[in-house]
Amino acid sequence: MSPRFHPAGRVVRELSGIADFGHWTSRAALDAAKRGSISDRSYLAALSVRPVACNFAVRSEGLWRRAVRLGLGQAVCARLRHGRSHSMRMSTYAIRLLTGFPRCGETVLLARSEKSSKVNQSMAGRTDFPEPFSWSARAAAMSWLPGPVEQCLPRLRFLLLEIRRQSALDSVFRWPDDGHGTTVRAASRGLARSGLIKRGDRPGSVGLTEEANRWLGEGEDTYLIALAHANIRFLGELLSEIDERTTHEDLRAAAEHKYQLSWRTLDQVHRRTLWLRAGGFVELWPNNDLVLTEAGAALRDELSVVKPEDLPHAHFNEDEVVNLAAPPSRIGERLSQLDDPALHNRRRAISYVPGGDIVGIIQELVTAADPTTTRNEFVIFCARRFGIAKASAEAALATLRAGGLIDQTGPDSFSASSLAVEWVESDDPIDLVRIMHCHYVGVGETLEALEHAERSAGLPSGSSTTTTYRF
Repeated sequence: MSPRFHPAGRVVRELSGIADFGHWTSRAALDAAKRGSISDRSYLAALSVRPVACNFAVRSEGLWRRAVRLGLGQAVCARLRHGRSHSMRMSTYAIRLLTGFPRCGETVLLARSEKSSKVNQSMAGRTDFPEPFSWSARAAAMSWLPGPVEQCLPRLRFLLLEIRRQSALDSVFRWPDDGHGTTVRAASRGLARSGLIKRGDRPGSVGLTEEANRWLGEGEDTYLIALAHANIRFLGELLSEIDERTTHEDLRAAAEHKYQLSWRTLDQVHRRTLWLRAGGFVELWPNNDLVLTEAGAALRDELSVVKPEDLPHAHFNEDEVVNLAAPPSRIGERLSQLDDPALHNRRRAISYVPGGDIVGIIQELVTAADPTTTRNEFVIFCARRFGIAKASAEAALATLRAGGLIDQTGPDSFSASSLAVEWVESDDPIDLVRIMHCHYVGVGETLEALEHAERSAGLPSGSSTTTTYRF
């Protein structure tokens, strides 16, 4: 028989680095399989080398069903299905099953599979994933890019490389897949809370985070999803909610009832599953069921997720009496001075604080001014720590001054206020709320209003509220 119909033998030689057969394996194997000229096992062996052919074959030949019929392991099938077998992330035994070579070829395979073994071992107890923000500090809206699911990751990579090349927000470029023109500003708008982009060094520009540069360099989609999970609610948690038969509506209901995400439509669920499908972690079957792949199950086990019973709302009891710790002396004294004129004279708007864990960030900013700092030193600290521009750093300084957290002690010197020092020493977030309530309208008043409104849009304006709250 012609060597054309023996791709398994060619796979052996290609794995051992003896020869490079270009695209012959993928093309010939697919053609031969369609004519029935080779066995299923040889067909799978050939496809295991060429990820492009593997992806194409899945769509045209039902590779998943054929692999299952052969009794091959799910892990191998999942990697074949998503075209990752070219990195040899499978065991020696699995490779031998696919290619059917004799044990004499095991030495070559073992050398190649040692790399796979190290990769698989590194997946256990991953410590290089970004640490998730607290649930309240994460964004509720999922990052998004326009385009079909198969273009999600290629478009993301293209956009990030474009930002690296030309960081100006008004820069114009065209998507490579359809030629549609857009600007960096418009394309990156949906990535604001993704952890991939940050404010640029110059006004009107945007830059890449260290995490984005890492993903561009390594191309590891598990890291990309872990980064999104660290910044956005209900992504790793969504993976945990998928069982044998799960639909988008099932996930929306879980988000609403278990995680208190008031989603009335499927949009946010679709955005999350789109990225997970693009990375090969979730599949959407013809019956609209969502199914975890082997890679998705492995990623689910690696992510640190929030359990519904650990969320604050899970422990809320209207009948329970909560006794707050008494405020420190200076904060208590400031609260006692809140009469109607003082409440009326509070500021109406909070200007700007860098995004993230708001309590932790304010504490860092206050600590940077203790015992003293200059305006320039504060701006440099903010630029290095949070990657924000000078104007944003000065806006943050103005917010903390207006909030009674930082005092101006000279023409160009600033110090943490006595109220802020008491809060940092108590390390109680309630003391921060007490201080902010003394200086801004609608902080304490929001607590009562929340009993009557499910969404922030339903909250009344704080300008007409003059109730004195003794926290």
